[in-house]
Amino acid sequence: MKGICYGEAMVQPRRWSDLPDAYRERFQRFRTPEGFAEAMAQDVFVEKVLPNGILRELDAQAHDEYRRRHVSADGALPTIVFPTEIPFDGEPADNHAVVQAYADWLAASEVPKLFVNTTGGHGLLGRNRDFCRTFRNQQEITLEAKHYYQEDCPAELGRAVAGWYETLG
Repeated sequence: MKGICYGEAMVQPRRWSDLPDAYRERFQRFRTPEGFAEAMAQDVFVEKVLPNGILRELDAQAHDEYRRRHVSADGALPTIVFPTEIPFDGEPADNHAVVQAYADWLAASEVPKLFVNTTGGHGLLGRNRDFCRTFRNQQEITLEAKHYYQEDCPAELGRAVAGWYETLG
């Protein structure tokens, strides 16, 4: 492994207070039986979260590509199970332990890192972004993008990663 490029990542265990109120309420609702069923039925991540998480308008062809894997009744399952497993305030405890272990490793590691920051909304805000900025042997880029920066500026991201990779020898 030559290095780690990351952006939207869990760099340390999260707290519910890390999220703005609207996101906190949504993610807490996902953890209820009703919220989980609703998110599955509406395929909320592909139909709502994805389009709202990018600056540009997602064209029909690209949106249909995201929908393609959701043709079965349980196709949305991975996109809703993931947010219910993000550790907040120590729960779920097993996932909290995993995230804490790699947070400790990341903070001490000399492995080269490239942090992809964004201007318009990102999973690494506040104390989480401050924490990752303490990592050793790290460079940072900032993209004019929202949550899904790969959709907003794929060419700029690709050039930045390629340029960083070239420096790794």
